[in-house]
Amino acid sequence: MLLLIYLFGVIFYFFFPLWGWFPLLLFSLKVRKYVFPSLMLVSFSFALLAFCADSSGFISTDLIRYRDSYSTYVGNPFGFMFTMNILYDTLSWLFANYISDNSRCVGLLWVFISNLFMMLSVKNLSEYYVGSNYKLHFICYLAVILIIPLAMQNELLKQVTSFSLALYIISRIICNKRRSITVLLSFLCFFVHPSSSVFLVPLFFVKSDIIQNNMKLIVAFSIIVSQFNILNLMLYMPIPNGLNDLLDIQSIISDYAEFSSFGGSKRYYLVFFFYSLMLVNLLRYKIDNRCKTALVSLELMWSILLINISNVHNFARFTNTLYPFFVMSLIVSVYVMRSKGMLYYVFIVCSLVMSNIILYYSNKDVGYYLTYMNNDFLNLFSSSVIDYLDYR
Repeated sequence: MLLLIYLFGVIFYFFFPLWGWFPLLLFSLKVRKYVFPSLMLVSFSFALLAFCADSSGFISTDLIRYRDSYSTYVGNPFGFMFTMNILYDTLSWLFANYISDNSRCVGLLWVFISNLFMMLSVKNLSEYYVGSNYKLHFICYLAVILIIPLAMQNELLKQVTSFSLALYIISRIICNKRRSITVLLSFLCFFVHPSSSVFLVPLFFVKSDIIQNNMKLIVAFSIIVSQFNILNLMLYMPIPNGLNDLLDIQSIISDYAEFSSFGGSKRYYLVFFFYSLMLVNLLRYKIDNRCKTALVSLELMWSILLINISNVHNFARFTNTLYPFFVMSLIVSVYVMRSKGMLYYVFIVCSLVMSNIILYYSNKDVGYYLTYMNNDFLNLFSSSVIDYLDYR
């Protein structure tokens, strides 16, 4: 009987994918079944939005460049025009040559992957911290869905995926999931977007005694290093010749070290300040062993942001893709503060939603923004899966 009800919900979802996930997710959480397929459908809804996205300003967006790169994979041999983002290029090449040559599929594929890792992270963290209250679980998922910044998720495909995967890895570490799979995912994360993942590597060792017992020193180190352009410092790091020849690491670091045409806006520093306030709020409470690893992860991420603050490009990209760590901070806050933090949770979600709206209109003002089915809300909410996939 439960399966029949769920299948009916899936049929309903097929006709209204943008919001048909709502009753499916609520039902699956209530009966404690079919949660994973529901999360896949939630992720697919975001992927469909990416599929119908268009660059609508007078400046071409990154999504268009991703689509152009995707088109070059079609009909060409494996490895053609590949970059140091080996896993990203490999999956894109396979999809382009064996699933669909429609360049819109690059957004469909990677937004689905990044969202699925995000939803699975919420599943791990909410089950670990929230308990058995299905309504509270649903509120956590709904909060996450509301704060996802579409403007960045459909633009920084590789970096967004690496950050979402990083959160999933941390959630597995917190929940003591199978170690071998966690190690494999940590390895794979690096090859989605190495230039971001190299900074995230310390997060994958969050349970080590070196990190757990020396957070004060790590924070102090990050404050000192924040006074220098981290990429300039990395130019002095020894890199094996073979690895540098293969990935052209030093040339890439050198290019981004002086790249200043993106970043510097006050909004990025406000996002960092807001994240800092959330962290300070958590530190006010007595932290037990159950949430110690999560808190250390959040502190580590804060240190990583601070280390990159003198490179405006890195700092801007990292704050734009910080939302997975806002998600973890929010869920841990629910565990620590319980029901007495209700106004705090509403404030956090509303602030992050407003930040996304400001980001969208800021991009629109400079002529660099995306629209979805020309932002025709009636079409967006009434179109079926077929309508979305037929969009050109």
